Amino acid sequence: MRSPLRFSIATRIRDRYIIDLLKPKKSDVILDLGCGIGYYCEFLSNLGVAVFGVDIDQKSIDMAKESYPTINFSVCSANGIPFKADSFDKVLCTEILEHIKDEDKAIKEIYRVTKPGGLILITVPCFEGIFGSLIKEIGHSRGCGFEKHFRRGYSIGTIKELTDRNGLKLLSYNYSMTLFTELYMGFTKLAFLLLEKSSFKGQLDLKSINEDSFKIKLNKLFLQLFLKIGIIEDKMLSKIIKGHMLILLCAKNKILYQAS
Repeated sequence: MRSPLRFSIATRIRDRYIIDLLKPKKSDVILDLGCGIGYYCEFLSNLGVAVFGVDIDQKSIDMAKESYPTINFSVCSANGIPFKADSFDKVLCTEILEHIKDEDKAIKEIYRVTKPGGLILITVPCFEGIFGSLIKEIGHSRGCGFEKHFRRGYSIGTIKELTDRNGLKLLSYNYSMTLFTELYMGFTKLAFLLLEKSSFKGQLDLKSINEDSFKIKLNKLFLQLFLKIGIIEDKMLSKIIKGHMLILLCAKNKILYQAS
């Protein structure tokens, strides 16, 4: 993969959950809502999936189009997705809701464009982890462009209330990045801000990364180690410790929703 987000442990941790939970198939048409510079669009496209990426940041979409000319990208708000109702078999919405002021409208839009019975994979920061919001807020302080957080995260209770009242059925949820992987993510975010950028306004800022630099080569070595640690952590600790991230699998299924 070509995206600089492949050096992000939080991004790479989510790869496995997309495969295991969303179960992408070549017959699927998938929407990546808040696609940024296109990491997950490339990830899904490499699996043979027809994927559409949308994001509010024009510059990120321009970079995604340049990097992946065969993938369909467009600029839009999550509160006004420019597709007809029941357009997508599955929707990916990862680390987006905390950046949106009207979260209910965004979920309603996800519901509208998903086919009946379609799956929705949502990931959000969890404010109940060991470190609370401390590490999560690095690079997301007030007034920092598209990376601004309107809320510090969710609990399983608050995110379930949000999905329930907007027509989605929560099928399962997982905590992820409980301890060492969250610490490593915090360290790499601080290093990026100190060595590369004084602020972080969007994924486009990652374009400045020099992949041949010593610090990036060093990160590659540690990243592989901490990805393995992350898998072990998620299997052993996420049942007893709430982590940095909540990963939710939902469905647009009126029968299930009415029966709940």
